[in-house]
Amino acid sequence: MALPKLLNSQDLEPFLANPDRLTEQTRELQLAIANYPDTPTNLLEILVNSSDPLVAEAASHHVNWAGEITENWQQIVDTTLQTKELGQNDRLAVELLKMAPVPDYFFSEWVPSSYLTLALKNPHLPLRYRLKYLERLARESNIQSRFEVAEFRETPPEVLEILAGDVELSIRMVAQSNPSCPQKLIKLMEGQLVVAQDWNTDAEQLATLGESRWDLIRLAVAQNPATSVETLMQLAGDGVFKIQLAVAKNPETPANILAVLMENSHTQIKSAVANHPNVTEEILHKLFPIHKSVLRETDNLPASILELFFGEFATDDSIWKQRELRNLLLKQPNTPTWILAELANVDTEAAIYKIRFLVDVAKHPQVSVEILEQLSDCPHPEILRAIGQNPRSPESLRNKIAKCLRVDVGVLRSIANEPPETKNAISPAKNKTLDSSSLPPLEHYRLLLEEEQQEETARADKFILTITRERTPLTEVMKSNDSQILCGAAGSSQTPIHILEQLVQHPDATVRSALLDNKALPSNIMLKLVCDSSVSVRSKLATKDRYRQAPKTPVEFLVMLADDESEKVRELVAENPDTPVETLVKLGNDSSENVKNKLVSNPNTPVEILERLGLEEGIFDVRNANTPGNVLEKAVIKLWESKDSKSQDKLAKLLQYPVEGSQIPASILDELSHDSYSVIRSRVADHRNTSSKTLERLYKDDRFPVRIGVAQHPNTPPHVLEKMARREDPKDRNSDGITSRIAQRHDTPAAALEFLANSPKFNYRLNIHEIVAKNPNTPSTVLESLAKTESDIRTLKALTQNPNLTARTLQQLANNSNDVIRIALIERPELPSELWQKLAADENATVREAIASSSKTPINILEALALDTDTEVRRKVAANPNTPTTSLDILSQDSIAEVRIAVAANQNSNVIVLQQLAEDKKVEVRRAVAQNPNTPAPLQESLEDSLGLPYVRLPSTTLSGLSRIYNPDTDDLAILLSEYAQSDNAFVRFVTLMHPLTPVDSIMEGYQSLFWQERYAVAENPSTLREIREQLANDGNRIVRATAKANL
Repeated sequence: MALPKLLNSQDLEPFLANPDRLTEQTRELQLAIANYPDTPTNLLEILVNSSDPLVAEAASHHVNWAGEITENWQQIVDTTLQTKELGQNDRLAVELLKMAPVPDYFFSEWVPSSYLTLALKNPHLPLRYRLKYLERLARESNIQSRFEVAEFRETPPEVLEILAGDVELSIRMVAQSNPSCPQKLIKLMEGQLVVAQDWNTDAEQLATLGESRWDLIRLAVAQNPATSVETLMQLAGDGVFKIQLAVAKNPETPANILAVLMENSHTQIKSAVANHPNVTEEILHKLFPIHKSVLRETDNLPASILELFFGEFATDDSIWKQRELRNLLLKQPNTPTWILAELANVDTEAAIYKIRFLVDVAKHPQVSVEILEQLSDCPHPEILRAIGQNPRSPESLRNKIAKCLRVDVGVLRSIANEPPETKNAISPAKNKTLDSSSLPPLEHYRLLLEEEQQEETARADKFILTITRERTPLTEVMKSNDSQILCGAAGSSQTPIHILEQLVQHPDATVRSALLDNKALPSNIMLKLVCDSSVSVRSKLATKDRYRQAPKTPVEFLVMLADDESEKVRELVAENPDTPVETLVKLGNDSSENVKNKLVSNPNTPVEILERLGLEEGIFDVRNANTPGNVLEKAVIKLWESKDSKSQDKLAKLLQYPVEGSQIPASILDELSHDSYSVIRSRVADHRNTSSKTLERLYKDDRFPVRIGVAQHPNTPPHVLEKMARREDPKDRNSDGITSRIAQRHDTPAAALEFLANSPKFNYRLNIHEIVAKNPNTPSTVLESLAKTESDIRTLKALTQNPNLTARTLQQLANNSNDVIRIALIERPELPSELWQKLAADENATVREAIASSSKTPINILEALALDTDTEVRRKVAANPNTPTTSLDILSQDSIAEVRIAVAANQNSNVIVLQQLAEDKKVEVRRAVAQNPNTPAPLQESLEDSLGLPYVRLPSTTLSGLSRIYNPDTDDLAILLSEYAQSDNAFVRFVTLMHPLTPVDSIMEGYQSLFWQERYAVAENPSTLREIREQLANDGNRIVRATAKANL
C-alpha cells in the first residue's frame, strides 16, 4: 500500500484542535499521519491507542513518540520483526531462502535443520543473517548440520570455538581443522579436559568445570565419579542429551538424581537409570507401567518387578510356552522360586523338542531342591548334568544323576563347589572385560568408558567416510576401487542409466548384485543379470524378498531362471509365489529333490503336482494348505507303522502344523489318538480335523497337554466340557490351565460354569472365578452369588461388564465398598437410570469424577453434576463433549478458572458463552476461546492480537503468496523479483525489497509504502540508491530512520 500524496503541516491542521477526529478517518490516512515525520505527540497519542493494530504499531514506532534509536538498532529491529505477523509460514520462508535474504527468526523451531542449511548456499544473504544461521545450526541436535557449520569457511571463530568442544568427535575434528578456529582456545579446552577426566580432581574444581561453555568438558565432569552430588544434579538438567546420559551412567549418581532422570523422555536414559546399581525398587516400579520394554533389557531386576511381569504377561497357556516371558525370567538372577516352579511344571515327554530351557531352570541361583528333584525325572542328559552341577543339589540326588549319566560323582561335586567367578572364567562371555563380575565397580566403569571412546572413534571415522562418499561425483565413482561407493551408486534410483550400464559390466559381483536394489533399474539391464556369471546375482534375482525395497522380477525372467544350471537358483524359482503355474508344472519334473521340496511349499503349485510328488516320491509340505489328504494320510500311516522313535518324532512334527485347509482325514486322527506316545495324542487333540467322537475319548487322558487340547478344541461337545470341569482336580497345578479354557468358552454349559464358580481357588495366577464372571453364558443366579460372596477385585470388575446381570446384582455392585467396582459399572453398555442417579450422588468424589468424564453418562446426570461441590467434578463436566449448552452456560460463570477454561475449550459451547469468556480476566481462559475451532473468525483474530506471544498460531503450508516457484535453470531472477514485489503477501514483499537484485522501480515503490517494514527493507537493501536512503534517514519511523542512517 503506497503513501497518499505527500503530507505537509497543513494536512495536519484539521486534527490539531480536535485530535479525536482522527479516529473517523480511513486506515490509509491514519497510517500516513502515523508515518509523517512531523506528526505531533497529541495526534500520535490518539493513533497509538487505535483499535487498528497496524495504525497503533506504526504510531508507537514514531520518533516523536518513542524517540530516536541511538544504539543497538539492529537488535531492536530483530526483536521487533521476529514478533511481527507478515503472513509468513515455514514452507514459504524455506522457498524464499533458496534465493532471497530471509532472516532466521522467521523460521519456527520445527523447521528441519536440512532446510536451514540452504542459507549457507545462498549468495544473496547478508553476512549478519548468515552468521545467525550458523549460530542456530551450531546448536542443532542434528550432527550433519553441525558438521557443515564446523567445516564452513565463513563460520566465525566464536562459533567454531564452541564446536571445537562438541560432544561428537567428528564435529570436533572438523571444527579444529578449520583455519578460522582459534588454536589458543583449543589448547585451553584440551587442558581443561585433562583435569575434568582426572578422577583425582577435587569436587570444587569439577563444579567449576561443570559450568563450562564447552559441552565436552561438562560431559567429562558428568562421567567423573569424583563429581559432587550437587554438580551431578545440575548436569542432570543439562540441555545436551549425552551429558544427561553420562550422569545416568555414572556409578556415583545417587537415587534421588536417578529419580529426576527417570522423568526424561529418552528411552536410552531410562534404560541407564534402570540398570544403575543405585536404582531403587520404587523407581523401577514407576518405570514399569509404560516402560516395560526398558525393563526387559535391564539386568538384575528385583523379584517384585519380575512378579509384575509374570502377573501382567502370563496367559492361560503354559508359562514355558511363552518364549519371550520365559527368556526374561530365566536370564534374571532374582526370579522367585515359585515362578521357577511354574516354569519347571512341564510334560517333559510332550515338550521333548523345546525342553532345553529346563537347563537354565536347573542352573538358576533361586532354584529349590524340590524343583531339582522334580527335574531329575527328565531323561535329557544336559538337564541332568545341570542338576548334578548345581551346588544346591543334595548328595543323594547328585549320586542318582551320576549313575544315570555314567560319570564320576566327584566331577559333578567339584564343579558344583567351584566359586562363581571361576565358572564365569571358564564359560565363554560376549565381552569378558565388561561382563566380568569379579572386577571392582569403578574399574568396570573405567573399562566401559574406554570402550565407549573406541566406539565413538569408529563412529566418527564412519560418519566422515560416509560424507566423503556422498560428495564424490559419479564421474569419480566409476574410477573408484571402493566397492561400498560403487554399490551405493548401483542401488541409487538417482544414478543415470549410462552409469548403470557400466556397473552391470563391473567385475565385482557384489556391485552387480547391488543393482537389484535399485527401484528404477531398467528391464534391459535386469535382463543382463539373468545371464550373470555369478550364482549369487542370479539367486537374488530369483528371490521374492518382501523386505527388500527392490523392483519385482518380471515373470518372463523367472521362466528363464527356471532352466538355470544352478540347483540353488531353480530352488528359489520353485518357491517364488510370482513364478507362473506352467513353470511350476515344469519344475515338477526337475532332477533335483531339493527343487521339488521347495516346489511343494509353493501355494501356487497345482494340486495334481502336489499329489504326484507326495504319493510317488514322498515329497510334500504339511504346511501347504493345498497338500491333498491322501498324501498326508499315506505319510501318516507310513510313519505310524514304523513304530521307531525317530518316526514317532517325525509324525509328531507332521501333526504340529494343522494349517487352514489341512486335509488329514478325521479317521486317521482317530486311529492316532490310541498311540502310546503322548505327544502324538496331544497333537491329535490340537488338530482342527479331529472329530467330536475322538475328543470325547481323549478328555480322560492322563497327560495334561492332551486334555488341554480337548478343552480348547472347537469340536469338543458341551457335555464333554462339563465332564472335564467336574473331573479336574483343583489341587493339581495343571488343573486351572484346563478349567480356565473351559470357563472362557461361550458354548460351555451353564451347569459347568456354576460348578466352576463354586470350586475352590488354588492357583495364585489364574482366577477361575474371574473368568466365569466374564462369560456371557454364566447364569444370572451364579453372577448374583459371586457379587455377594467375592472379595477379589478382578473378579468383581469382570462381573460389572457381564450383560446377564440382574437389577438386584447391579444394585449389590453399586453398594460395594470399593470405589473401583462402582467406577467400573459406569463403563457398562447399559445402566439403569436409578443406578446413574445413585452413583452420581456417591460420597466419593473419584466416582463422581469418573461419571463426569464418561461418554456414556446421560444428559440429566451431567446437568446435575454441573452443580457439584467438587471443583474437579465440575471441571470434568465442563470438558465432557456431551455436556449440554445450558450446563456449559452455568459453568462459564464458575469462580474456578480451570472450570471456565474447560468450558472455553468445549466445542459444545455456544457463541454467546465464547464471547463472554473472551473477556475473562484469566489469559488461559481467553486462550482456550481463541483455540476453540467453533470460535468465530473475527473473535479469534481479536484474541490473537490481544494475547500476543503466548497464542500459538498454527503454521500455514501455503505458497499462495508466490506467483510462481523460482527455477534457477529457466527464470530470470530480476523479473521474478519484480513479480514478487507485487505479491498480496506482506512477507513476500518484505523479503523481495531486501534482495539486492530487485529492480529499481520496485525499490522506488517500496520506499513510499505505508508499511514501515517495507521501507525498512528498502533502507537495508545494499542496492538502494543513496538519495533514497538519505530521504529514509528522515523517515518518521525510528527503525527505518536508524537503518537508513547506519547504511549511508
